[in-house]
Amino acid sequence: MRQMLPWAALGLALVLGATPAGAQDRGKEGKGGGAHFVMMASASDLAEINLSQLAAKRATMPEVQRFAQQMVTDHTKTLTELTTLANTKGLRLAATMDAKAQSMAKRLAGLSGAAFDREYITGQVKAHQEAVTLYEQESRDGTDATLKAFAAKTLPHIRHHLKMAQDIQAKMGEGKGDRGKERDR
Repeated sequence: MRQMLPWAALGLALVLGATPAGAQDRGKEGKGGGAHFVMMASASDLAEINLSQLAAKRATMPEVQRFAQQMVTDHTKTLTELTTLANTKGLRLAATMDAKAQSMAKRLAGLSGAAFDREYITGQVKAHQEAVTLYEQESRDGTDATLKAFAAKTLPHIRHHLKMAQDIQAKMGEGKGDRGKERDR
């Protein structure tokens, strides 16, 4: 069932009337009117769903498994809501994860045990830092009132996800020791 969630989320987007990337008018690709935000936020949600499904199965720390399952649940809900908004605006959603997330998926596929847990959580901290920035910018500077309100409403949840990931990372000993760890490699 978990394997089907990203496909179900994408299927839901298509059923609700969203079109895959590149299928709509190129005039809506720019940053104006929320198109950039919708594209970036939907790609982020797809990445969270896919990477977290993998982590829910392969993580060894119970905290990481619980976090991953929470990310699948929360980001599936967010993607569904964003899909509905995008459809009402005629904006296109990302059809796949971005290249950075696809690269992370490949790295994670080759890891197991504690190394998998560390890589996943490190990626989650970075991804949620980027998402906080994206949602802050849209909630502050967005030109579409509905998308701006969506970003403002969703931002506290993303900040909470970031804090959760940072707390797990600190528990793993990854917090401030990242620089030293890099030197040891």
